[in-house]
Amino acid sequence: MTLTKILFTIGPASNRMEIVEALLREGARGVRFNFSHGDHRTHISNYRLVRGVSKSMGIPVATVMDLQGPKIRVDDLRQPVEVKAGELVEIGLMSREKRVKFIPFSYREVIESIDEGERVLIDDGKIVLKVISKGRDSFLSKVMVGGVVKSHKGLNLPETELNIPALTEKDREDLLFGIKTGFDYVALSFVRSPGDILELKDILKRHKSGMKVIAKIERPEA
Repeated sequence: MTLTKILFTIGPASNRMEIVEALLREGARGVRFNFSHGDHRTHISNYRLVRGVSKSMGIPVATVMDLQGPKIRVDDLRQPVEVKAGELVEIGLMSREKRVKFIPFSYREVIESIDEGERVLIDDGKIVLKVISKGRDSFLSKVMVGGVVKSHKGLNLPETELNIPALTEKDREDLLFGIKTGFDYVALSFVRSPGDILELKDILKRHKSGMKVIAKIERPEA
């Protein structure tokens, strides 16, 4: 167990000196910076805080930048949409079924990749749907577990092999920031194949970075 490390995420609830000190005293030896939230100014401020506390306490701490990766989210809704178990719901770029509720999103790659029978999870799995048919611009699904769908909630497709790059433009910009800042590790989200890791390592090599890579296994094909 000596190789096991405690990692904590720094954010609004933990980015104060006394809290970082307390966490290090309790055994934390790694800090995760979540690049799904916050801007570079916030991250550099938190990075300096962690490095400063680490130095003053004489405790080595690893810094991990966790890239956002491709995020599939519900587009803007005029108002939340309640969906009930057994109902049919259309999801896509534009509606073709005027008689059912419609949830908009902007990812044609999802429509091209998804197949009948696959599940769609909304809002961290609180709402579950199953695809029953698809067209060019949308797919029709049946609600298995109902709830209220709100704007910008995440869509997760655990059974769909998506043709979406693991590294987005935002990730690339964040990675260059992380290299310049001096992070120890970079975590790649939604890894699908060795090629995703090799692409990331190639960028690090071109910029002469010694950052280590963490592959986050979040998809079945990984």
